Parts: sequence; C-alpha cells; structure tokens
Amino acid sequence: MVVVTLSLMGASATMLWLRQNRWIYLADSPKASRTDVPAPDSIGLPYDELWLADSKDGTVQQHASFIYRRSLCPGQLEPPVPTILYLHDRDGNMGHRLPIAKILHLGCNVMMLSYRGFGKSTGVPDEQGLKADAQAALDFLLAHPVSNRGPILLYGHGLGGAVAIDLASRNPITVAGLVVENTFLNLPKLLPTVYPQARAFTALLNQIWASDKAIATLPDQLPILFLSSAKDDFVPPAHMAEHFTLAGGVAPQRPAARPKTLKEWKVALAAPPPAATKPNPFRQWHDFPEATHDNVSEQHGFVACWRSWMRATMGRVDPDLVARLVRGH
Repeated sequence: MVVVTLSLMGASATMLWLRQNRWIYLADSPKASRTDVPAPDSIGLPYDELWLADSKDGTVQQHASFIYRRSLCPGQLEPPVPTILYLHDRDGNMGHRLPIAKILHLGCNVMMLSYRGFGKSTGVPDEQGLKADAQAALDFLLAHPVSNRGPILLYGHGLGGAVAIDLASRNPITVAGLVVENTFLNLPKLLPTVYPQARAFTALLNQIWASDKAIATLPDQLPILFLSSAKDDFVPPAHMAEHFTLAGGVAPQRPAARPKTLKEWKVALAAPPPAATKPNPFRQWHDFPEATHDNVSEQHGFVACWRSWMRATMGRVDPDLVARLVRGH
C-alpha cells in the first residue's frame, strides 16, 4: 500500500513538473482561441495591427492592437491623452477582451496584446516570456509618437495583474498608474485552492509570479486601483486584500464573529484595539459584491469607479488631461 501511494505521489509530482505550463497558461481555451481573434474594428474601434518582436528571441512574434483616439481635426496633432496597456488573464486572447477595451477607450488610447503562445502570437508561454512580452509592449508605447506624449497606465486582470505588477516594478518612473483586478499573491499560494490534490507539490513550481513581493516595492506615490470580486471563484478575495495591504492600503475589515461563550467574551474584551494605520491616499480599493472572477467590467458601478479613479489620477499628472477625459466620456 505504501509503495502504491509513493508511486502515485511520484507520478503526480512528475506530471506537475512537466505539464505545469499547460495548466497555467490556457492558450487553447476557449476552443479556437489560437486562430479566432476578433479585431477592434468589429465593434467600431479604430486600431493599428502590430507584430512586436522579442529583442532576445527574434523567432517570437507578438500580436498586438493599438486602439487609438480618432482625430477630431485630421492632419493636426491631437492633445495628449492617457494610454492604457491592457494585460489579459491566463486564457483566450486579446480579442476576447474587446468589451472592456471599449470602456477604457473612452478618453484614452488602449494597447492590447496576446502573449506569446496565445492567439496568433508565436512562441511558448512561460513566466519570463510573458514578462518580456509586456516590456516589449511598453517599449513600443514609449517610442510611439501618439502614446509617448501622454501618461501610460497598466491594467491587469488575473494573471495579467501579475504581469502588470511585475512590469510596474521594473519601470517605476515610466508607469503613471496601475489597475489590478482579481490577481493572486503568487502561484504557490494559489495552487492549493485551484488543484487541492497538488497541495504537497508547490515546491515543484517553476512558474512563481511573486506579485506579493513585487507590489511591495512600488513607489508610494504610484496610483493603484484594486478591483476585487467578492464572489471570485478562482482567486480567493483574500489575495486581493493582502495585495492592498502590502501596497500600503488599509484592507477593508469584515465584522468579527460575535463571541458565544464567556471565555470568548473575556478574550474579546481583553484584546487591545487595532493599531491605527494611516492609509496611502494613492491606493484605492473597490469591492464588487456580486462579481465573479471574469465579470467585473459588467458590474453596476464599474464605469463610474473607473472614471472617478482616472480623473483623480490624471489630475495629479496633468490637470488639463481631466478636461479631455470628461469630453472623451
């Protein structure tokens, strides 16, 4: 019996080591995601189709879309507006995120990409590769004559949040703002909730995505918006709350359970009050009580939350941008 158990454990460990990238990066889900990539103009968004090359690996071609603001005066240089670099979750491709791109595009340029091995992009996905893809996209925006005139912000959902946090930590001067939506602390902490049977094998992960360490290094004055779904069925909401705390925010406190016994009452009454913590005003938290992992942008209040944060954030960067955002909305 012991031999059989050890054999099964060994087989499970081997499978985790060999197949972890296939389990983490679901480029083939949903079906046809590698070939069917809806274009922004299918929903009326003007864009340029891009192919970005990896500077270290010339064989990798990253498929991207730069969704720009239509010029109100053709032939004239428009006033600068913010540009959002949107980084998607661990499945599908950039075309599946067009609905949120349409919201973000109101008053802004939007850059979207399919990571290597996703959509029509070539290559094989892994942690270092996705980090390189995000850096290539940011470098493109920094060099583009439209986007390099205004602030550049990052928006990451799920795995894309981990990509965005890492990118912001490596470009603290360049990035003007960050949005993190339903992102895990790191994969070893997430694995037991997704694959409980693999709890004993977290040490075998070679894809770490240590967002909890990276987010604690971000500048205090970097505006960060945390969007958390109370009913997230993939990333435990506690991960987002801890991200918020690590970044200098004060996580929302849920009411403590009412003591039931005399002993519990004595403990509760003897406990010292929680230490007062001064929150970082550049960190903002928004909780969506009915949202799950993938539908935050569909929730009532999302657009208002996004507009409010953008106006406050851009007001710190350039007050004139706020007026242009209002007109764009």
